[in-house]
Amino acid sequence: MAKRALFVIDTQVDFNDEQGSLTSFQRSDPKMQRIADLIAAVHDEGGFVVATVDTHPPLHHPEHLVTYRRMLQETLGADRFESYMDRAYEAYREELKIYPPHCEYGTPGWQPTAAIATAFERLGSDLILIQKPTYRLVDGYVMKGPARLVGRSGREVLDFLKAQGVSEVLVTGLITPVCVLAAVESAVAVGLRATVDENFVDSYDEESHRQGLERIAAAGGVVVPARPA
Repeated sequence: MAKRALFVIDTQVDFNDEQGSLTSFQRSDPKMQRIADLIAAVHDEGGFVVATVDTHPPLHHPEHLVTYRRMLQETLGADRFESYMDRAYEAYREELKIYPPHCEYGTPGWQPTAAIATAFERLGSDLILIQKPTYRLVDGYVMKGPARLVGRSGREVLDFLKAQGVSEVLVTGLITPVCVLAAVESAVAVGLRATVDENFVDSYDEESHRQGLERIAAAGGVVVPARPA
């Protein structure tokens, strides 16, 4: 039997907590615990857990800039560092035309929500954590986990999952019409079946959530309607 694969997309304070800059005003708090429970279940059965963190240069928090640059240099190496930095700054400046500052490296809003942080700690080095500068999982790099096995880039992680016999991924997290949708599109593009259970995804409000589910279905994702918790 093929191992399960779970995607946990951008379950961060800025997208969930009432103090977050792109907050859903605690709409998603119950779902965060459901996702945390699912993380534990998939890990306990030997499945793969792939998480992403939306990560932008700390343009509005220069106190974190030195640490941000050092982290990228140590993780990516000199050959990838400059090109990644250029892309990260360019992508974030485009997002700032639409959204307020959010998920800047090192800030409280960049951190995972409390329930998810606990679940991640439990997985230790088994967690495949991708830090991404754009909406797309494939644009990110593996920052924690068995990188020598799964590769460095988000695209290499998808290839790794397929090589391990994974044919379907369950996509969970935030925000339904943006990064959750983008994760579904990335998975479908490489031939994986992407399932989105409404009980495990959320957005800023009900309308954007519904629109996101419609776009996910149009992109080839399989949407499972919400059920009583």
